[in-house]
Amino acid sequence: MSAAESHVTESRKNNITELPDNCFTKLTKLVSLSAEDNSIVGLQDGLFDGLQSLASLRLFKNKIAFIGLRLFSNSSDLINLRLVDLNSNELTSLEPWWYYRCILGTEELRVYIQLGYNMISNFTNNLNFQFRCGMKQPFGNLDIGENRIVHLMDVFRKWNIGVGVDLWCLRNKRGSDTRMQLIFSGQYYACNCVDFWFYTNS
Repeated sequence: MSAAESHVTESRKNNITELPDNCFTKLTKLVSLSAEDNSIVGLQDGLFDGLQSLASLRLFKNKIAFIGLRLFSNSSDLINLRLVDLNSNELTSLEPWWYYRCILGTEELRVYIQLGYNMISNFTNNLNFQFRCGMKQPFGNLDIGENRIVHLMDVFRKWNIGVGVDLWCLRNKRGSDTRMQLIFSGQYYACNCVDFWFYTNS
């Protein structure tokens, strides 16, 4: 495929297990990549470097268990990426890379990150992320519903997001419009007082 071609769509159920290093290097005009319903096990750092035209990445229903720390966390790369669909994979932990994607969104063109139906229960922060009011505002939707989250407060504590004013700023509200939506749902939540603040103030 030449660099002039703009779309790659993988057929379903091809049993693809990996996306090798440098396999997209020359596809600088690539706009949409779809490789759903395969057996891809991970996404390594550098895999999508230089794909500044990429707008849509659909890798749902694979076996992705790890994401390179810097794959999505460089806000100067993948500047047009507006959809990351990793639903129905095998992720067990999550870094706050979604923020660096969503600050590239706008009010008119938000970023959608779909991480539902994984096995996420742990929220790591090797990126040393700490959100404070005054930082660049995100525009997007982060859906981490139907995972294995026990306490919603774990999300904010591990990612250094204060649950008072900081969370209000992160949600980027203007009137009744929440311009950064954090979507939670699931069956693993513990019914106790740990999340009391969240339920009474969100």
